[in-house]
Amino acid sequence: MLITEFLDLHGIKWRPAKVIPKGDSTLEGDFIFIDTSVVYQLDIDEPCPLMDQLIASFPYYESVCKKLPHVFCHFEAPGEYGKLTAAKIDYLKGLMTYARRDAQVFNSDKPIGNIKFENNIE
Repeated sequence: MLITEFLDLHGIKWRPAKVIPKGDSTLEGDFIFIDTSVVYQLDIDEPCPLMDQLIASFPYYESVCKKLPHVFCHFEAPGEYGKLTAAKIDYLKGLMTYARRDAQVFNSDKPIGNIKFENNIE
C-alpha cells in the first residue's frame, strides 16, 4: 500500500515536503513529513535479529537513505527519542520523520501493535 494511503487510513498526520535537511546538506525530491505523536516509529539503523521479528509482525516502510525499516507501533518509553540498547534501533515518539511520497508500506494489513520494552532503553 502507498504510504500516504496507509497514513490516511490510520489517521496519521503528514504533509508534503520538497527539501529535507540531512546533516550539513539537503535531500531534494518528492517527500513527506510524518508525525509520530500518536503512532510511533522504530528506526532500524543496522540489521539485527530483532529487526526480523519486527518486520514480520508490524507494518513498516523503508527509510530514504539506508533502505532499512521504519516500523509503525505503539510503546511506552521516556522522551521523544531514544535508543534500544539491545540493537541499533532508535525510537521516534512525537517527532517528525520523513519518507519518499511513493514509499510502499509492507505488512499494511497487519495491525499497528504495542511493543513492551523491558529494561533495554538508553
